[in-house]
Amino acid sequence: MSGWGKGYVWVNSHNIGRYWSVGPQARLYVPAPFLDAKSGLEVAQGKTPIEIVILELDYAHPNCTVTFSDKPLFVNVPVHGLDSDK
Repeated sequence: MSGWGKGYVWVNSHNIGRYWSVGPQARLYVPAPFLDAKSGLEVAQGKTPIEIVILELDYAHPNCTVTFSDKPLFVNVPVHGLDSDK
């Protein structure tokens, strides 16, 4: 999610999580069962309708984007409280 401030994301009424432009998350994970057709919505042109709700609490840049990927993105974020010397 590029250009967004901070907020929450729902997919088919499932809370996926929260995001914040300062991180540390780079992507939100959506389990495959959450992508099933939402009850009450009709399937159009053979495709499963997916409802995505983004609640922006801070600000949203005019050129906000949401990108979907089937690959994880791992970033180098330090883990506090772990001693690697032991």
